[in-house]
Amino acid sequence: MSFWNVSQLTWLVDGLIPELQSILVLGKPHSGKSWFTEQLAVCVASGIKFLNEFEVKQRSVVIYDEDTPSNTFKRRIDRLARGIGRNISDLAIDAHTNEGFLLTNSTNRNLLISLVKALDNPLVIIDSLVKITGSKDIDKTKEGSSISALWNQIRDTGATVIIVHHMTLKKEARIYDMDVTHLSLGSTQLVAGCDTDISIFSTSTDEFTIKPHGRRDMLRVNHPFAVRLIEDKEQTWAKLIMLEEPPRLPSGDAKSIFLLFNDTSSLTVEKISKRTQKGLSEIDIRLALKELVEEKVIVSDNEAHNRFIYQLNLDFNSTNALTTQYWDALRDK
Repeated sequence: MSFWNVSQLTWLVDGLIPELQSILVLGKPHSGKSWFTEQLAVCVASGIKFLNEFEVKQRSVVIYDEDTPSNTFKRRIDRLARGIGRNISDLAIDAHTNEGFLLTNSTNRNLLISLVKALDNPLVIIDSLVKITGSKDIDKTKEGSSISALWNQIRDTGATVIIVHHMTLKKEARIYDMDVTHLSLGSTQLVAGCDTDISIFSTSTDEFTIKPHGRRDMLRVNHPFAVRLIEDKEQTWAKLIMLEEPPRLPSGDAKSIFLLFNDTSSLTVEKISKRTQKGLSEIDIRLALKELVEEKVIVSDNEAHNRFIYQLNLDFNSTNALTTQYWDALRDK
């Protein structure tokens, strides 16, 4: 086969998840990663639209979950199957939980490769990366490269591979950031080793914002969108539904800077830098101010020498903005 023969891009989930590629799903703990990937699993296995919005290609699904107690995993995925009107036992989902699976173990990996070869381009979900790397130090570039090569070995066997991974807790992850992949735990080689990635942010106890990042192949769905978890009171079923618009919530930096203002104060970047307790850099402050200006929370005036002063927008009360989710969160101390 010629080196220049390139297969055409096809979709497992139309416009969102390319088939036969590796996708890193990033998020803080309890951000909704498992809900998202397991909803995806039951939709792909059944051929039902993902989030009732995206057409899917029906495929067998293989899940290795080393991050969730087995009973919790079974209950959640069973409820998600019921949420789309299916019985989990009728779906082609081969699930393994807490079996000590290690991607770095050749025996484990070869068993998975054999399973992939026996199926027709299945979806493989691995949760989570930290739990299946054994003694490998993912903070090292060399180790990160070798680990990404292992999951791409699975991909090249004929699978779409989704790897669930955590963001660091040491830094804030903001929906507004253009790219949050630098916040993934470990070497940046882990991100570089994937074909694309998807970030997930928890915006409330039952709402999550999904942010796709098309890097090498342009995704048709390249904007953030919001989903909500709905379930019955008896918790016999559950499902994610897509919301019309993602919620606008303030970043932590914007919230801390907002609290420095009162009705009469006029602040500059320099003054804010001296008053803030978070030790924000000038770049962080400017980004947060830009967010507040865009949300019409504050207004700015240009002084001499290209210096800007910022004041509260005293008209926002008349626009009833305080009833919005963004304002409620901003004022919540």
